[in-house]
Amino acid sequence: MSRWGDCDLVWITHYGPRIAATRPDPLLFHARHFHHEGSKLFTPRFPLTALRLPSDELRAPSAELLAETRLDPNTIELLVPPKDSSRRHIDIQLNAYGGLGIDADPSERGRAAGLFELAASRQRPLLEEVAKVEHGMARHMLRLKVIVLRYVKASLVFLTTALAMYVAAAIVTSSPVTTAQELGLIVVVTVWAPCILFVVSAPVRWLDQLLRAEGAVRTGVAADPEFTQVERIATWLASTAWLLGVGALFAVLGDGEVTRSAATSTIVAVAASGTALGCQLVRWTRRRRLPITRAAQCRRAL
Repeated sequence: MSRWGDCDLVWITHYGPRIAATRPDPLLFHARHFHHEGSKLFTPRFPLTALRLPSDELRAPSAELLAETRLDPNTIELLVPPKDSSRRHIDIQLNAYGGLGIDADPSERGRAAGLFELAASRQRPLLEEVAKVEHGMARHMLRLKVIVLRYVKASLVFLTTALAMYVAAAIVTSSPVTTAQELGLIVVVTVWAPCILFVVSAPVRWLDQLLRAEGAVRTGVAADPEFTQVERIATWLASTAWLLGVGALFAVLGDGEVTRSAATSTIVAVAASGTALGCQLVRWTRRRRLPITRAAQCRRAL
């Protein structure tokens, strides 16, 4: 039982939420596809691509001068450092995606062109570049608000989990872990479960309140899968942690070395946490209409 208290508690209440909330997010990246040997390869890249001067912005003499400047070794070394180790690293990187032209031109110019291709940086006419930037900015802004919201949730989860870890560390004061300490760890885990659901759903509730204050009658924030992905993951983590806590409670009570008062208080705490967890699950899954506040009614009347 001490192994459960020392190991599983750490993974469930500490590393689980952090991995769920702060892992590399697909919203930060976009797939860049390449055609190689009859199949498609892709690499992750940031939604905003590197911009280049539109191909129709300069007159012929200026365009030729720009092309010569781009091929200048002093310019290319900013992207391809003049070191053998850097060249080998770039070659390995480009060969992972079919070479991207370095087979035909293995010089620094070819490596630079391959890196431009890897970054999805192409020279386009002005109108085509404007259309691409407009779509890219719209995509970026849609995802930026999700990223910010997720990191707010991650911060709240981290603070709540850290508090639970400190309480658990304060409970475990001897080795091996005593029965009373095991019951304390069970209470920490089962109470942590509804608390983590409460804090992880708080940013969405704040947005609901903000929309309500601005006169919104109904909101789709709680039904947006991008806004609530962390909540879905936290629901499984919290439910699993609470069920493990209940299972551990039965295991401890089955040993027969627990006093009646300690067993009663632990059962009451676990039951209360289960009730709170159930309320949080019902509240999160319910899609309800926002009530019309008095301020909203006054604004509508005006």
